[in-house]
Order: sequence, then structure tokens, then C-alpha cells
Amino acid sequence: MGDPIFQRSLQDLIKGIRANKRDVATYISQSIADIKNELKSTDPFLKSEAVRKLTYLQMIGYNVSWASFGIVEVMSQPRFAHKRIGYLAANGMKPEISLKVNDAEFFTESLTIDSVLKGLQRFRDKYDLNKINLNGEVQIKNIEQGDDAFKNVTVNAKNDGVLWNIKSLAASYHDSSFQSSGSLRMDPMTINLSYAYNNFNITQLRQVFPLSVFGLEEGWGSSNGMISTSGDNMSQLLYNLYTKSNFVTKNLKWNNFGIDDLITAINNPEYDVASLQKDTNYYIGNGTTVMNGLSGDLELDHGMFKFTNIAFDTSRVSGSAGVNYSIYNANISLASKLLFSQPATIYNTKPKPVAISFNLSDNVLSPKKEIDFQEVASFLGKRKANKR
Repeated sequence: MGDPIFQRSLQDLIKGIRANKRDVATYISQSIADIKNELKSTDPFLKSEAVRKLTYLQMIGYNVSWASFGIVEVMSQPRFAHKRIGYLAANGMKPEISLKVNDAEFFTESLTIDSVLKGLQRFRDKYDLNKINLNGEVQIKNIEQGDDAFKNVTVNAKNDGVLWNIKSLAASYHDSSFQSSGSLRMDPMTINLSYAYNNFNITQLRQVFPLSVFGLEEGWGSSNGMISTSGDNMSQLLYNLYTKSNFVTKNLKWNNFGIDDLITAINNPEYDVASLQKDTNYYIGNGTTVMNGLSGDLELDHGMFKFTNIAFDTSRVSGSAGVNYSIYNANISLASKLLFSQPATIYNTKPKPVAISFNLSDNVLSPKKEIDFQEVASFLGKRKANKR
């Protein structure tokens, strides 16, 4: 009969797994090595028993697709008992297909998030992914739509039924780059990704997101974090969209926020303190400011944006802020504190920074303003007194 190691039955395998609970992986690894030797045997009884053990290992989650040829051999045996063992193993096996695409180019007129979603749903409905293992490595040079193009698109993914493990997803868009990894479940549609989006152009993002509502016109930025959502249609996916990210931006041009102009006016020695309230209300809602840098954290949950730990600076001020904004009713709640340096004088050679605090609430298009400029009024009053 040969080496006794080749005579282990299915019952022996199961008993061995139970007896080696502390190191099951090592025991099964050795058992698989034994099974590989058994499949090389010309003894149909030994080979059939090896396939029985493979069927059990597959049932507890091990990939046995490497043994497909041995299973076919058992299926072709003349004895019905052997054939039955082979067909049972084959019925549970998944064929594994590797797909590799290099240097592809696509030209389209209708590439949208909605069209991609519907394409995935058609693929899910047409093919039973529970009966096949797909391993895809795709490299696309260009995906062009009109004047726009995604370049160097790469996808590396493998499925386990309707669940796709996305090892990497990357693309370039103009001067920005996007890298991601995570998972995609197709029934129901569920997405979980970690991502990094570097060097994006605010002007281009305005074509997709309503950033002009906030007065944001141009600039550059980078962001990283995680994204998740679930749903059967675009409305559900958007409503359930959740992200927790941090961001860093530079050279941001903001309309409807002329804080630098206000500080320039205040630092004029001839400025009239009586104009302070009127001017503050005007410039926090009008004018233009360029921010050298702005960073913070973002959390989006069911249409509610929550910005925290915001820090920024312009040529005249530095500041901090926190913002809540709902996309469904356009309500905003913003609290910010701005600091600016007062000019040194012979009476005050090392002046402390002066603060302006303000809150915005209600609709973003016509918010209520609450502005605290007591420190500024005090500074202007002292400056006027010193002039005398």
C-alpha cells in the first residue's frame, strides 16, 4: 500500500484538525502537502479519498482550485462511487480566471457615476459571481470624455463572490492624482475605501461640487481619509455617503469674505472707530481674500458636513474655525476667531494680536451674523487716546 502517510482518511483529517486546535494552520498545510502527493498516485481509491478531503477543506474555506485536474481524473474513473466523489468536489469548485489589460484607451460620451453604477448592477445581474473567482489587473492609458480625460487608470481587484477586494485603484486627472484601496460589495452595493487625493485644482472641482455657494473660487489642495456608502441607486448612495478625512489647501481665493481689506482699513491711523460695526458687517460678506493656507478635518454623514480643527492664514490674519453645513436645507453654523497684528507704536512696541470673533447661522445664502469686535474697538480707542 506504500507509505502510511498516504493512507489518512477524511475521518483522520477531521480528527487531526480537532486535535491541533492550537496550530490548525500548520496541520492543514501539512495535510495539503500529503494530499498533493496522494493525487499523484495511480491508485483510484487513494486518489478518491484525497478528493474527499479536498471537498471538506473547501467547505471550511480553503481554496482548492489548484487540484482541479486531479478532481477531473476522479470524475473520469469507471466506478460510480469514485465518479460521485469527483462530481461532488467539482460542484463546489470555482474556476479561477485572471484578466490582464495593458495600455487600453476608452472614448466615451456618457461616463457618469450613475452610468458606472448601472454598469456594475448589470454585470452583477448577468453573472453569478459566487461560481467564479476573478483576478483582474487593468491598466488604462486614457479614459476620454469630451475635453476631459482620466489618465493612467489602474485597477487591481479580486472577488470573493459578490465582494471585491480592491488591492489598488489609481488615476490621474489633470495635475491631480488619486490612490485608493478597499472593498466593493455588489449586492447590496456597498463601498468602503481608504484614499489619498493629491494636488487637486479647486477650479476643476467646482464643475462637480457646488463650491461657489461658499464663495470658493480657486486654489489647490490635498486630502486623505476613508469613504463608505451603500444603496441600490444613486439617491441612496449619496444619502448614505460617509467620509472622515483631513485636508490641506493653499492659495485659496474666497469671494464674499474681505477680511484683509477690513484689517487694512483698521490699521490706517486715521480710521474712525465709529465705522467699525458697519465695516465689519460689510467685509464679512463682501470682497475677496486669498488664504495662503487652510487645513482641517472633515466628516460627512447623511448630508451633514462637519468641519473641525480648521486653521488658516492670509497676508493679514490667522484664524481658526468650526463649521456645520447641511446640503438638504443649506443651513450653516459657523464659528470663527480671527487674529491680526496691530502696528507697533512708540507707546506699544510689542503689541498683542487683536481678535475678531464671528458666528454665522441659518441659510448659507443669507446667514445671520453675530460679530464680537470689542477687542478691536478697545484697540482703536487706545490708539485714538494715544494720538492726543
